[in-house]
Amino acid sequence: MALETVAKGASVGVTLLDELSGGVGTSSPSERLAALHDNAAWPERPLRVGLQVPDSVSGPLIGAPGNSPVEFVVLSDMDVDPSICQRHVLDAVVRGDGECITLRTASRYGRDAAWFDWAGQRPLAYSSVFPLRLDPDRVSLGKGVGREDAPIARALIEAAATLSRMPQRLNFADRMQGRRPLSARVSNLGATLDADAIHGDLSLRHLAYAMSLGQLGDVRSLGAKAAARAVSAWIATRDSGLDEAERVAIMESAARIAGDEPEVLLRLAASRISAFHDGDGIETLLRAQHMLTHGEVLQGADHLSFVQSEIAHGSYGPMTLGRVAAGLCMVCSTAPAESLTHLRDDLLEDMRYSGWLVGADADRALLMDVFRQLETARSRAGRSIVSMAA
Repeated sequence: MALETVAKGASVGVTLLDELSGGVGTSSPSERLAALHDNAAWPERPLRVGLQVPDSVSGPLIGAPGNSPVEFVVLSDMDVDPSICQRHVLDAVVRGDGECITLRTASRYGRDAAWFDWAGQRPLAYSSVFPLRLDPDRVSLGKGVGREDAPIARALIEAAATLSRMPQRLNFADRMQGRRPLSARVSNLGATLDADAIHGDLSLRHLAYAMSLGQLGDVRSLGAKAAARAVSAWIATRDSGLDEAERVAIMESAARIAGDEPEVLLRLAASRISAFHDGDGIETLLRAQHMLTHGEVLQGADHLSFVQSEIAHGSYGPMTLGRVAAGLCMVCSTAPAESLTHLRDDLLEDMRYSGWLVGADADRALLMDVFRQLETARSRAGRSIVSMAA
């Protein structure tokens, strides 16, 4: 209670200071104080999750095995005020009846989540297949959460609540109330890791294991799909700390749940190629290309620019090679067929000056082989369409 009183007083004072100074963004007093706060010793709350659900749902959730300390707060009413998380100092709130259960993470104005709902498909673009941030605004858990579904639902709640403490999601008031970003803990421990890159990795690893071990209930459920999307995006974009065999095995588990979605297949292909399973990886890319040429991709998105940026500025690592190969699939599937030869020549030129491809002749050869096979498949598909029309 003393912490909350101090936090509220400090928050009011800093807000007034912001208004008087006219500071905005990183130049505002509150942002400068938040940066200082991250390097200070300060009490930190465990994850706090509000429950506005029937006992038949809250009981299994609270009793399910977890990976993080969580304070579950049973709320007496169904107040849906957006400020409920701030009033109760919650990281997330789970609400609904037996027909529709939804998790909402704490949010602040101007500090939006990067992903609207793990349970919903996103417009397909390179930046959504391989997102820089994974934190969701919400996670739709479906019609109900019973004992069979509770382990995966609990893992989803912990992961989403943890990611709500991304530095980009918190302000000075949050920090004062004990909702501190992981970067503060990493800094205090003297670690040299990139805090934003590892944020939430332990909770996502727990989610990955829960998914791969079959703790899903119905694999067709919204929760299972949400886990598959979030976990596959995490493995494809982060140094997860998993070895190659674990990475591919978990990605294949995700594909068994959501392999009808091209973004999940593209991540699986990237993971297989990163683990030197080139044949399986290319086969998966060809399956994804078939989906892309017969489905919807974000119109106007410049997939080529993202691929060229990854080639020019990508980090040294096997997943970079896999992501570029997946990006080539998106380019070959959406670019005009008559432009593919010119694109191939341009990309080959880009690869000659790529730092992480210097001396990696085998990797360059693989990427060119990937492009040629995708180009050939695209050409055959075009001829088949013309033949059927005739």
